[in-house]
Amino acid sequence: MGTISVLLLADPLVIPRIALDQYSGVYITGEAATLTCTSLGPYSGSPFTFYRNNNLLTRTDNGRRWARLRIDHIAEWDRGAYTCRDSNTVFGREVQSQHSNPVEVTVTDPITRPETSLDQPSGVYLEGATVTITCTVTGQYVGEVFYFYRESRMLSSRQIFSKHNIGTFMVTGTSQGGRYECRYGTSVNGRWLWSQLSESVWVTVTAYPHKPALSTNRRERVFEAGETVLVTCQSPAPYLGSRFFLYRRGQNAPIRTDTAMASQSRVTFNITNLLGIGSEYYWCVYKNTVSEREVISERSDTMKVTVVDPLTAPVISLDQPSGVYSPGDTVVITCALGREHHSPIFFYKDNKLLSSRQIFTKDNIATFPITSMEQAGRYQCQYETFSTTRRLLSQPSETVVLTVADSLTPPVISLDQPAGVYLQGEAVTITCTVNRKYRGKIDLYRNSELLSSRELFTKDNMRTFTVTGPNQGGRYQCKYSASVKTRWLESQLSQAVTVTVVDLPTPPEISLDQPTGVYLEGEAVTITCMVKGEYRGIIYLYRDNQMLNSCQLFTPDKSGTFLVTGTNQAGRYQCTYGTYTKTRWLESLYSEAVTVTTVEALTAPRISLDQSVGVYLRGETVTLTCTVSTEPRAKIYFYKDNELLTSRQLFTKDNIGTFTVTSAYQGGRYQCRYRGSVKRRRWQSQLSKPVTVTIAGAPKPLLSVNSSVVVKGEKVTFNCTSPVSLPGFTFYLYKHGEFNYSDVQPAAARSHSVNFTITEMGHADGGNYTCLYKADGKRRLLTSALSEPVQVTVRDKFAGLEAGVGSALALMLLLALMGVCFWKRDCLATIQSWINLNSPIKQWAHKARLRAPVGYGHGSWEWIPPLAELIVEKQCRNELFHEVHSVKGSRQIASVISISSAIYSSSIAALAKSHLGPLITTTIRPSTRHTSSTTNTHLLRNHLMLHRTQATSTRPHCCPGGQG
Repeated sequence: MGTISVLLLADPLVIPRIALDQYSGVYITGEAATLTCTSLGPYSGSPFTFYRNNNLLTRTDNGRRWARLRIDHIAEWDRGAYTCRDSNTVFGREVQSQHSNPVEVTVTDPITRPETSLDQPSGVYLEGATVTITCTVTGQYVGEVFYFYRESRMLSSRQIFSKHNIGTFMVTGTSQGGRYECRYGTSVNGRWLWSQLSESVWVTVTAYPHKPALSTNRRERVFEAGETVLVTCQSPAPYLGSRFFLYRRGQNAPIRTDTAMASQSRVTFNITNLLGIGSEYYWCVYKNTVSEREVISERSDTMKVTVVDPLTAPVISLDQPSGVYSPGDTVVITCALGREHHSPIFFYKDNKLLSSRQIFTKDNIATFPITSMEQAGRYQCQYETFSTTRRLLSQPSETVVLTVADSLTPPVISLDQPAGVYLQGEAVTITCTVNRKYRGKIDLYRNSELLSSRELFTKDNMRTFTVTGPNQGGRYQCKYSASVKTRWLESQLSQAVTVTVVDLPTPPEISLDQPTGVYLEGEAVTITCMVKGEYRGIIYLYRDNQMLNSCQLFTPDKSGTFLVTGTNQAGRYQCTYGTYTKTRWLESLYSEAVTVTTVEALTAPRISLDQSVGVYLRGETVTLTCTVSTEPRAKIYFYKDNELLTSRQLFTKDNIGTFTVTSAYQGGRYQCRYRGSVKRRRWQSQLSKPVTVTIAGAPKPLLSVNSSVVVKGEKVTFNCTSPVSLPGFTFYLYKHGEFNYSDVQPAAARSHSVNFTITEMGHADGGNYTCLYKADGKRRLLTSALSEPVQVTVRDKFAGLEAGVGSALALMLLLALMGVCFWKRDCLATIQSWINLNSPIKQWAHKARLRAPVGYGHGSWEWIPPLAELIVEKQCRNELFHEVHSVKGSRQIASVISISSAIYSSSIAALAKSHLGPLITTTIRPSTRHTSSTTNTHLLRNHLMLHRTQATSTRPHCCPGGQG
């Protein structure tokens, strides 16, 4: 049966409409253009297609009835005819409409900026003048409409229908000045295009020239004859570069003419040579071109200029014609004027004006005192007066020279005895010295009365005077006189020196502290020298005419005391006295002599304690014994730290002193001495050598621990012991770093030691431990210091496994050697030598000893010597020792072990099974049960003896009689 195809024809799609956002279709390069394609059919949401010049541009599918094409920056290549097509799907087939009507897009460049110009290129206009402004267009377009602006505000517009490139605008009135711009517009295909504003032009409106200003170089316009006179004529702005004319009253023609520079508005005329004494009147005008027109300004105000004769110079003089002054003088300067005046006078020094602080003036006279050398110099004066409004100064006077000469300083007076103290009848020599070598004279005064005069020549600067007689005492001064530049000058009186006449000091009186003059050998001798009267000086002590010492004597004192020590005190003693009388040293004659005799001193006693070490506890009685080599005839005295002990501090009987210890302050250095009579003089012995008494408190205890390294969970025992025995002990255990004690235990009666036990040690229990004790000390509680710390380290259970295994291997090797010793002699030495030759065994044994539990003493190593001793105790000794001792290397050792194991396999096996296994187990994990090392040793000895008996039948007898 055949197939019939049915062709369905659909209606054509409606042509869409395309439009531009610019109706004219004209765009400026760079603008954005938008084209819109709108469907006019009943369908919607179909894609749209855009074409330029029938070339496909883009296809859009936005699900709307319209679509847009945007060109962001239009350019020349975007010019052309644009169309679009609509589309729809009919029976699964896309159908497109025909092209829309085209729209034409034209792209053009922006129109050019116009230029603004003025009919006056300078832009300056007089008030009321007409300002013509021209706006000129350049480029491919011409202006159709022009707009003019002043200060950014539009003034007016003028439409030009024909194509022109120039627009003109005229401004009149009083407010033409300002900033002007223009712009134009033109139509392209129905779109108006507008230019930017033109560059600005400025219009300045100015008034007609005003009158200038006239001035001189002196504000008061008064000049002295010979001074320069300058007249300045200045025009107001903005008239620059004007030509100026200066006139004098009574003359029609200008007396001076000058043109200002193009950038200036004034000129200056020098009219010095045109003036005479008197007054003249002047004015000026200027000319300038304004808007191509020459304008003459108004006439300036009239100005009066006056010329006067200069003032004459005054005459200056000094009250001292020589001009020489000394410090302290008053200078009088006179300034004489040639005419009467009422104006102030000025004085100058070295061309610098003197102020009122430097000089005092009254009328035409100035005065000032000479106070320094700097006031010397050249002095002048000058006066001032007023002519109309000007202050006039006269010419300076001639110069007068003022010289400041050093004032004659007072002479320096001196005595041959600087202290000014002389003995009766002694000559006094006085010297007067000056600091300048002027020709003059020196006068000597005593008590303000002239005593003598001596001429002084230029080459000299001193004179000497000698005063003799019984009346030398008094107050002496000098004066110096000299001629300086014809002026006679005198110095002040010198400082005074005083001459005092005195007698020699009287000899002192000497005495001894022991009137008999008898002293012990080595005893200090005290000698006193008494001075008659109150003097201030030094006393000298002499022994056998040789000076021994000196002593300073102050004013309130009348005596000097000397202490003579050593072994050579005996001799003949005298003293003298020296004193200063106003800095002069005077010495007296020798005093009467005293004699000192020496005898042997008493021997020092010996002091002893009932406790040889000198250590006492509180409450104990201290007994001091003072032993004297000779029978004492007086009481014995005891001292503590060099202080005499009283009956309250010490009970004495004969030569024994006792006291009970109640305070730590009773400790110290104790001495004794005794007194006796020799040659009717009571003597005191030297202090004995000291003995030291120490008051002891409770000494710190000793803390120990059974093992410093323990396995976690094991028990540890601490022992705290006091080094002294005291009643009522209570012990405290502290862990380092904790404030509260860990445990407390009282001690048993008559015991000074306790044990502290920690049953299960944990990691937190490891660390440092200390202890202390408290005890009764005769109703006073004694507390010791903390003991030295001990450290306990807690380890995990398997920490000692390596040491235990090493110890077990060491024991097995030792047992093997012990088997050999059943055949050979000196087995104990053999074992010891073999251990020393094998460092690994030695190290294992050392570790086993360190890790050993308390039950086996210091370690499992301790039971090896008794074990070896039991095995070799009664065995044969032969040459096998030498063979074993010479074994080197593991091969020989293994051979020895193999031989020993073969011979005694049964006995060693039994021994290892019954004893070695428990010992190895104990080494690896120490027992928590405390057993003494002695008990373990005896137990081990018994077991070994039993096994030795059982093994006797299996070994050969190599010793005589079969004894081992």
